[in-house]
Amino acid sequence: MSQEMEDFSRLAGDLAKVLFESRTTGVCTLRDGTILAANPLVAELTGRPNDEVQGKPWLELVSREDQPFLGSGRGEGTSRETSPFHFRLSNPGGETRWVVGTLTPLPSPAGSDELLLLSDVSRYEKIHDDARVREQDALAMIEGILRAVEKIVEMKDPFIAGHQRRVARLSYAISRRLGLSESSSRILRMAALVHDVGKVSVPVQFLAKPMHLSEDEYSIVRMHPLVGYEILKDIDQLAFAAEIILQHHERVDGSGYPAGLPGERMLPEARIISVADAMEAMISQRPHRPALGLEEALREIERGRGLVYDPDVVDTCQDLFREQGFTLEARSVGGF
Repeated sequence: MSQEMEDFSRLAGDLAKVLFESRTTGVCTLRDGTILAANPLVAELTGRPNDEVQGKPWLELVSREDQPFLGSGRGEGTSRETSPFHFRLSNPGGETRWVVGTLTPLPSPAGSDELLLLSDVSRYEKIHDDARVREQDALAMIEGILRAVEKIVEMKDPFIAGHQRRVARLSYAISRRLGLSESSSRILRMAALVHDVGKVSVPVQFLAKPMHLSEDEYSIVRMHPLVGYEILKDIDQLAFAAEIILQHHERVDGSGYPAGLPGERMLPEARIISVADAMEAMISQRPHRPALGLEEALREIERGRGLVYDPDVVDTCQDLFREQGFTLEARSVGGF
């Protein structure tokens, strides 16, 4: 053997020794997917002594939930995938450890040897899980507050009892059909649940008047999106919801209020609520008019398609009612 080959062989042996003595990385050598040797950290990660681990297919150490996602051929000597992959190791006690693994082909006469390196990331997963739990708790608290606010608005204007809840339900359904993310749809739903909170500033006699309002009276009612925005804008978790509420009476042709924004300057969420709000209002009784039927309400938003209402939102709303069997029954959805 040449001196160069001897030096390389010695270096490879030293590297293998360093890896197998590592206290931070689990190391396995594989042949055709079976564990030939493993360092002590593998025993700690799997909860099994090394003499039990050796001779096993390495995939048997992976949690059953994650086995289907690791890919055919990976770790069986046929894969040349070296990118890190994220999965859970299971132990005999039923506990799991999150790890990041990498597989590297090893030169060998068998031609199917691989080096499997495992890094324990359970601590970071727990941090993420704890953060998710805290976020969910905070959202649950906010939603509880919003339900209380909804009740306050309904006490001020009994004719809209259930209105905001139904608008929230329809808005959420439209947003999901349009492809908004779950987090965006949830914020939209929260905004819709209290979109009329600004009506607490409107005199009760205006809200319950059994005839059309005068111009002066209507000008006061038209301020309720701005009042709602001012009520919620300084609550960090509701700042974006407040922006949606501010725009929920804007129209795509710029004829809405309070700012007369054209459609391209409206938030997508506000364009959704504007249609959902109009639909629910038309099919419900109001002090100054009887309820319209569902079909008449659908025809009305169709007439406003591309004029006062976003065409994609109108089309999605129509599809929900006519093709998907959606109804505006007052029932709880996603915590509401």
